[in-house]
Amino acid sequence: MSLSRDLLFLIRQFCKDENLHKTAHMLEQETSFYFDMNYFEELVLSGNWSEVEAYLSSFTTPDSNEYSIKMYFEIRKQKFLEALDRQDLALALDILLKDLKCFASSNEHLYKEMAWLLTMEDFRKHHSLSTYGDIISARRRVMDEVKALLEANPHFRRKIKLPNMETTRLRRLINQSLNWQHSQCGRSECVPQINSLLFDHKFVTSEAIKDSTNAFRIFSRMPVDKVVSQTNVPVQSQNLDVNCPEDLPGKVERFGSINGETELWDVRSEIDYNQNPKISVNRVLWSPDGSIFGVAYSKQIVQLYCYHATGNYIEKQLEIDAHLGGVHDLAFSSPYDQILVITCGEDKLIKVWDSMTGSKQYICEGHGAPVYSLCAHLKEDIHFVFSTSTNGEIKAWMFDNDNTGPRVALDAPGHSCMRMAYSADGKRLFSCGTNEDGDSYLVEWEDTEGFITQSYDGLSKSSAAIVQFSTCRNRFLVAGDEHLLKFWDMDNVNILVSLDADGGLPAKPYVCFNKEGTLLAVFADDSKIKILANDIGTQLLQTLPSGSVDSTGRPCRSSGKICRLLYTNAGNGILALAADGIHLFWKWPGNGYNNYGQATTNRPPCLWHPKTGSVMVNDLNNDPYQIVSPCFALSKNDSYLVSASGGMVSLFNIVNFEKVRRCLLPPPTATCMAFYPLDNNLVAIGMDDSTVLIYNVRDSELMNRLSGHLKRVSGLAFSNSLKVLVSAAVDSQIIVWDTIAWEKKKSISMQISVGWWLPSETSETVIQFHKDQLHFLAIHETQLAMYESRSLDRIRQWNTRDFCARISSGTFSCDNQLVFVVMRDGIVMILSALDLSPKFRIDPSAYLPPSSGHHVYPVVIAAHPQKSNQFACYAYICHVMLQTTSQTVQRHKQYDGQLLVGRGTWEEENALVLLAKNHTGQKEWRLRIQGFAKF
Repeated sequence: MSLSRDLLFLIRQFCKDENLHKTAHMLEQETSFYFDMNYFEELVLSGNWSEVEAYLSSFTTPDSNEYSIKMYFEIRKQKFLEALDRQDLALALDILLKDLKCFASSNEHLYKEMAWLLTMEDFRKHHSLSTYGDIISARRRVMDEVKALLEANPHFRRKIKLPNMETTRLRRLINQSLNWQHSQCGRSECVPQINSLLFDHKFVTSEAIKDSTNAFRIFSRMPVDKVVSQTNVPVQSQNLDVNCPEDLPGKVERFGSINGETELWDVRSEIDYNQNPKISVNRVLWSPDGSIFGVAYSKQIVQLYCYHATGNYIEKQLEIDAHLGGVHDLAFSSPYDQILVITCGEDKLIKVWDSMTGSKQYICEGHGAPVYSLCAHLKEDIHFVFSTSTNGEIKAWMFDNDNTGPRVALDAPGHSCMRMAYSADGKRLFSCGTNEDGDSYLVEWEDTEGFITQSYDGLSKSSAAIVQFSTCRNRFLVAGDEHLLKFWDMDNVNILVSLDADGGLPAKPYVCFNKEGTLLAVFADDSKIKILANDIGTQLLQTLPSGSVDSTGRPCRSSGKICRLLYTNAGNGILALAADGIHLFWKWPGNGYNNYGQATTNRPPCLWHPKTGSVMVNDLNNDPYQIVSPCFALSKNDSYLVSASGGMVSLFNIVNFEKVRRCLLPPPTATCMAFYPLDNNLVAIGMDDSTVLIYNVRDSELMNRLSGHLKRVSGLAFSNSLKVLVSAAVDSQIIVWDTIAWEKKKSISMQISVGWWLPSETSETVIQFHKDQLHFLAIHETQLAMYESRSLDRIRQWNTRDFCARISSGTFSCDNQLVFVVMRDGIVMILSALDLSPKFRIDPSAYLPPSSGHHVYPVVIAAHPQKSNQFACYAYICHVMLQTTSQTVQRHKQYDGQLLVGRGTWEEENALVLLAKNHTGQKEWRLRIQGFAKF
């Protein structure tokens, strides 16, 4: 198969060399072996839409996958718009009814919008097409989008890039064949007379014919797809600045020692964060999301550690007695939204474990020798794992219970003991290893068909140990061999450069790139570790402040107090907004005891980041005299978050943490917000200039501006049934707005008691509707009050006059039977929503760790959207210290946050279960609170 594909490339190259371009493109379409992106771009930019679809249809169809659907839609939409632009309404209608009709079922609203364009004199007046521009620029935009979809589409994998070939390669191969034939013809000293390629060249004697025929028969019996004849290329150490790409990590930046223990290193400070018992370690591996890592030991044990990014520390999560004998390797996979750890060992078995509970899920048997390495992968939504054994067997396994054994069985090159690894984009598979004869192999595989596509030159042929390797992004390979670091470009079998890393390397050093390919860790002699870096890596090591960083090298820890807290609407996560504009997102991992990843007190949540390492950070207001009220709102489908921290309003994608857009440049600044329930694109935003904006975040369009308040707006809530918006301001004024005409209907001011309960300048009023949509709860620092929405009559009230602290935060339970309130001194109150009478009181000493000199700082609280007896609150402990400088006593505050998730059946004998976990992750408590006050 591989030689046939190579032959197609050679034929195509020959056609191009002979200016047979049409023939070359017909070959591409007939065989679907190569997609010519330049040719396709010419067709798109010239508007030859029939040829565009004809060429594309040779590789994929409109219903192949989501990428293909999007490609065909964009192409046909552009064809439709160009017909409209030419005022050819008949053609536009024909395109709409024939070409675009197939997309109507998946997005009927969009199809109707396109049909509506037929009635407009100029479709550019439509709000979504106002930036359409001219046809050429529009075609360019379409091409850019389709190109991105092509590169992501699995149907075009390995089809959009030409292999490296020398020019006129086919002619050269033919000449080599003819020269070989002439050397075997019996008259090699004569000038050959070759008049045809259709027959073998031969000297016409019976003996010559006999010799030539035998030679051909011997050659024809050789398995040509498996014959690899290569010579060893001697490699000498080269200086870094000789033929070495700038982005290749080659400069030694850190040099430290290890002592055989498992250690977590911060490469900026060279400090190990944790130490484990001194046992020989065979393998250390991070999970894909970076939340946990596993350690495989030489004595049957596997340990899993949880990494807390905000605190930049680790804690042991599990210890598994995995195999009889040593554990050689481990891998992570996440089928069924469940993180599994896969292990292999001396007992020839592969075992799969639940990473949360340590329970065994699967056992894979079939290797005839100890299993040496694992490589887990996800391809087209199918999770599988490659395994290799010490005798050179390669097998592939699926995660199922049918015990069908390995799905694929191959032999490693030279029956070598090896490891396998994918490139960063998961599209290319490589392996590297050494056999019993000391021969080492570094090759690339076609992982679908299971054959070797190329073998890299430069490894030694007399290795006493197994050569280890690592991949760097989608470009470089590195292997430790002959006391050197040898690098290859993935697209070139010849060695790129070799480095000695300032000397001191063992014969076969272990090597490992970081995720971004900016750092390279290398084992050195005398139990040393060297960190090599490129320019970006050097900057990362030298300039970043201490603290944790995400996978892209950006700081991700929030040092500010938490100002806002809420559950996701699905109930599987908790979002928090800190004063420094950083968002924190806790999620509960799914496992056998929590299949859907719901919020539970039985398991601690994990601080979650997407694989891209993105961090959601708001723009800040740098004016020290400006009162900032951080705020955010989550869309009903949990997909988008609107947030502000005194700067511009940001719209984030919750799935990947990317900032979709920014809007509303201050002043004024946003102080509260709420999504319109009937349209996720509309958001009500309260401002510090006392106005309320109705804003379309999708189109960045201001729909309405509501004026009526006199002070900063602090609370907003919608009622679906009454079609009203209720807003509240810091002066305790409440206004009801009609959401159809966006007009003011009624207003009232809350009654504030006389005395020390008078509100402060920063006092806020928060609004939350009852589930009947007819009543709402107003939460003020001095009181709770229930109002009838139409008349604004106050039905009931509870104030804080009997308490020494004011209300910090409050919320309904999801069934609206209870109200959870947390006071500024940390007391949690649970009230009946029926009459706002207190039912339970939880003292902070019941859920905060005992420590002297601690005072509770204001906290926030949130209720689970489906579980009526679960709430979460975030408390800050203030450590007060006095320092004397220049005869001035200064008071300094240091904050330590505690994320608390409380659950309990309130009728059970004064017992409440809380899970407490601080935001730095340094401590965790699971408490059953007994004897808290009951009113």
